[in-house]
Amino acid sequence: MSQTAEFLCLPGDRLCQLLSEDALVVNSEMDVFCALVNWIDYDRDSRLCQAAQLLQDGVRLHFISPECIVTKVETVDWLFDSVPECQVVTNEAMRSTSSLLYARWLGSVKVMTLDSLASARSWVRLPVGSLSSGYCLVCTGRP
Repeated sequence: MSQTAEFLCLPGDRLCQLLSEDALVVNSEMDVFCALVNWIDYDRDSRLCQAAQLLQDGVRLHFISPECIVTKVETVDWLFDSVPECQVVTNEAMRSTSSLLYARWLGSVKVMTLDSLASARSWVRLPVGSLSSGYCLVCTGRP
């Protein structure tokens, strides 16, 4: 979808609405980040000025591991060299991972920041009765 002409020609405000939609179905937030990078790169000269805001509002960086942020996100040199505010956004996301909520259910782990609990993309759907069958909730972080 992010490679189509229709997507690449979206205005910035519409792209922000689309990427920040709670009901957006993606494999991972890296897909959202890559879609944003493709959109900016399509008309880099005129779109770089929107990059930091779109990165902050459209990509849930706190769902991307700090290692992945360093090895994949921040390696888009043209983005971070041209727009220093993007580095500020990623640094803030990496700092926020110090307060995590881990929901463990039957061997799978879902990681969420406390700030994102109101988001539909941050909730785990559990079958009825699952709380009594192996669900454990652990909260970590500073008060």
